[in-house]
Amino acid sequence: MSKEFFPQRPESHPMIYAYSDNNPQYQGLLKVSYTEKDVEKRVAQQYPAFTDHDVHQVLRQKSISEIVYG
Repeated sequence: MSKEFFPQRPESHPMIYAYSDNNPQYQGLLKVSYTEKDVEKRVAQQYPAFTDHDVHQVLRQKSISEIVYG
C-alpha cells in the first residue's frame, strides 16, 4: 500500500504585480499585490467594469428622462 506524504499541489503561478490607481488620493503611489490567478482577471475583480446599461438604470432611478437610451 502506497502512502502519499506530500500530495501534489494544484498547478498555480503566483504573481506579484503593481498598478497605479486613478483616485486622486493615491496620486503618485503604486499598489503592489499578490495573486495566484491571472493578473488581468484579478484587477478586473478589484475594479469591476460597468456597462451603459448600468448607467441607464441609475439615470432612470433618478428620474432623468431627457436622455435617449440606446
